[in-house]
Amino acid sequence: MVSGAVDDGLDLARALSAQHRLAVEDGRRALAALASAPGAAAEACGPAAAGPAARPGLLAAVTRFSADLATLCSTAAAGQARPLRIAAERARAEGGLATGPGLPATAAAAGPADGRPLVPLAHVTPDGGAVAALLDPAWLSPRLAALLPAENALVVVTDGAGHVVATVPRRPALAGSVLDVAPGSQGGALPVTLDGRPMLLAQAPADGGLAVGVAFDRTAVTADADAALLRSGGGIALALLAGLLLAGLAARAMVARPVARLSDAAAALQGGGTPSRIGPPYAGTAELADLERALDTLGERLSRHEAALISSETQLSVKRQSEERFRNLVELAPEAIVVEARGTVLYANSRAVDLFGADGMEELLAVPLIDHVHPEDRDEVRRRLSDATTDGAVGVAEVRVRRLGGGELVAEVVVGPIAYGGRPATHIMIRDVTDQRLARRRLRESEERFRALVESAPDLILAHDRGRIVLANARAAQVLFGESYGESVVGRCIFDIVDDADRTAAIARMQEFGKAPRPLPPVEMALKRADGGRMICEVMTSPVTFEGRLCLHTVLRDVTARKAEQASVAQSAKLATLGELAAGMAHELAQPMNIIRMAAEAGLLGLDAAGPAKPGAAPGHGHDGTAAASAADRDRLELIAAQAGRMGEIIDHMRVFTRRDTGPEERFDAVEAVRAALAMIDHGLRGDGITVTVDLPEAETACVRGRPVQLEQVVLNLLTNARDAVLERLSAGADGASWRPEVRVSCAAEGAAIVIRVADTGVGVPEALRERLFDPFVTSKAAGIGTGLGLSISDGLIRAMGGRIGLEAPSADGGAVFTVSLPRDGSAEDPCGCDALRPAARQAAAPVTAPVAGAMVDTAPAPASAYAPEADEDEEASALVAHVLVADDEREAAGLMADYLRARGHRVSVAHDGLAAIDIFMDDPADVLVTDMRMPGCDGRNLIAGLRKHVPELPVVVVTGHIGAREARGLETDDQVAAVLRKPVSLQRVADLVDTLFTATL
Repeated sequence: MVSGAVDDGLDLARALSAQHRLAVEDGRRALAALASAPGAAAEACGPAAAGPAARPGLLAAVTRFSADLATLCSTAAAGQARPLRIAAERARAEGGLATGPGLPATAAAAGPADGRPLVPLAHVTPDGGAVAALLDPAWLSPRLAALLPAENALVVVTDGAGHVVATVPRRPALAGSVLDVAPGSQGGALPVTLDGRPMLLAQAPADGGLAVGVAFDRTAVTADADAALLRSGGGIALALLAGLLLAGLAARAMVARPVARLSDAAAALQGGGTPSRIGPPYAGTAELADLERALDTLGERLSRHEAALISSETQLSVKRQSEERFRNLVELAPEAIVVEARGTVLYANSRAVDLFGADGMEELLAVPLIDHVHPEDRDEVRRRLSDATTDGAVGVAEVRVRRLGGGELVAEVVVGPIAYGGRPATHIMIRDVTDQRLARRRLRESEERFRALVESAPDLILAHDRGRIVLANARAAQVLFGESYGESVVGRCIFDIVDDADRTAAIARMQEFGKAPRPLPPVEMALKRADGGRMICEVMTSPVTFEGRLCLHTVLRDVTARKAEQASVAQSAKLATLGELAAGMAHELAQPMNIIRMAAEAGLLGLDAAGPAKPGAAPGHGHDGTAAASAADRDRLELIAAQAGRMGEIIDHMRVFTRRDTGPEERFDAVEAVRAALAMIDHGLRGDGITVTVDLPEAETACVRGRPVQLEQVVLNLLTNARDAVLERLSAGADGASWRPEVRVSCAAEGAAIVIRVADTGVGVPEALRERLFDPFVTSKAAGIGTGLGLSISDGLIRAMGGRIGLEAPSADGGAVFTVSLPRDGSAEDPCGCDALRPAARQAAAPVTAPVAGAMVDTAPAPASAYAPEADEDEEASALVAHVLVADDEREAAGLMADYLRARGHRVSVAHDGLAAIDIFMDDPADVLVTDMRMPGCDGRNLIAGLRKHVPELPVVVVTGHIGAREARGLETDDQVAAVLRKPVSLQRVADLVDTLFTATL
């Protein structure tokens, strides 16, 4: 009989044998991969020879053999070549993979320093040779000494011949010795003689020609067993003796005495000693009764013992069934369950085998449990195991676990103490939480993305439950409530931010959602801002679940600027339409105004030709019966001509102002822009009884860069607002004798800026609106007056010019003072120049039409008038008399101009289209061309180009009522175009230009 330590040693030997088999399999796979790799025979021997198929440190002494087993290359040390050659011969003989005999560490000069045996392996190569190497069983570690079940035990590794190749703890003296196995077996252990000492060997077969066992000192084990047997036998003998003594006493009391009495009674009866009277009480019968009772008592006691025995057997059966149920429960558990002690796996259920990627429990038992844990998490696992072993604590940790076949998973590990096989151990429950952790991470990332999207959204995002806010992003908290974080507004009423005019609609919208939760169509509502302002928002509502409650998810998109842009576009469309209408009206009015002015100037010329009236003559008649000039007639004609000229200027400015200015920026005089704006509204201001005070410097001293029309638009808007403010105060009643309705306009250079001020004595700007006055739809005017866009548009125009518009402190009489500051372009000594002030330079371009045939030509001389001397038809053309060709499709205008030029002494030809003018010129070349630009058949540009082919230096005067900006610039840069005159034109100006041009050609 042997002790239980031998059984433990046998279990350890089996576990180590399983580990060795795994190592051999890994080495075989690595060597097979090396042998079958392309070009294996040509590669050099060395650490890189094993390639990616072998783990670092698995194979050593790699040697390549040719087909005749000649060594091609080798990293083997002295003494290692022979086992490698034997393994190669065996591999060739078997036609594949072979394992050679074990090589003792003493014979491996280049082997490991800790005395581990090296196992030769070999594999045939495609060329008929072989690749051999030595396998290093790294599992044979000195730390195995801690797992030995007895102090005098040691791990013994032997080869197929029974030679000892390694021991743990290391015993160099035993290396190479032979195990002498005696016949018989003691409890699964073999009696052997090792180094002359009798021992018991609990051995398990291994692979690669090696066997692993645990050896015990036979004398010590037998002594321990005998002592244990003696102790147990002595106890049993004492218990048996005590039982016999008790049984004897009980038998004497319950059986011997009654039997003795029965025997005496029987002997007495046999001797005839029968009592004289038979019947109760009988002495013998009493003794029989006593015996009966004793036998009954003994039977009862035997029954009780039998019941106890049956109960014990039943309990044992129940315990076995419970253990079987427990084992089935553990095996079928969804979690991996492992029992380990001192780093060695003692038990693992099927789920643990699957989780670690093992082929069976034996493969899992061969690897220390800690090796399955990620290196960064091993300290935590060791601490948990130590706490469970020493303190009995139960701990939970989340660690990374490595599978045998590769790969990694995240596991939740529960560690606790347990008794296994009568010894303390650790119970480990492992649950794969990789998917859960991935799901938690994805959920967390999704929540982070959602929060980032909500927080970074430009919209205002809210969620509310029956009007109480449960969620808000930071932008909504800042804009609507003046808070920095959304959490600060949770619990507030959402209807507090709705404008009073839309609150009823907002409540009805929520009630509609409550009846049938669904996404509601977007609507626009007015909301209150935290700064006291008002904003127009597009409200989008949809259902959302928040903390288990059905809530309203509301997105508020600020469309205030968009509404302003829409209104601005509508206003711009109106202005564009008005501009087109005004431009057309200006062109149509320019022609009759031109004729009126020409007729007035022609009348003045006729009065000058008639001479003054004689003294004493009848009023209105001359001395010779012709119409005599009077001072009153001259004044009327001069007034007509002057007013026609003024109307022409107004029409021309309206045409330019109402056209959208999209041309390039230019350098211009801001003073002229202010004067132009004043000219359009001055008459209306004075008509309303408003005094206009103007303080403007000399022209060409306030140069800025931009678009003149845009500055005129800004100044005109400020003047209009000033007029409305003054009229509002005037309609409210007089404020005293000192107040008077007045608008003051000034322009001055202040440092590097040109500052324009428009001040009024009106009602002023309320303090609450001063900060937001330039925002869209903000106005201080009464409802129905203005759109609230004028100042916003003006602010944008001035900013585009690099300036700023602002509101200064109220004036002494309470009115508003607006300032427009623009950067100055150039110094006071550097004037703006005339080109920047010409209205033609600011007009839009007009198309040029191609010449067409079929024009009407008027070559007949104009009829003689009362104010012009008759022309001598026979008079030959003189070189000292200018020949002027007048081309205009307006017959009246052309006739009046021809008459005036004839009266000034020029010879005149008239054509009513370009083609006729070319024919006249070809027949009778003119010295000066006076032409309109827009004519049927051939316009003025084509006419000029056609005549320039014959007379390149022909002087030209352009008289037109409508011309585009590009046409004007092109004509003004032409050296031969003396001037571009706009209708209504001054005939005297035309005649003076003709005189100057003709004189220059002489």
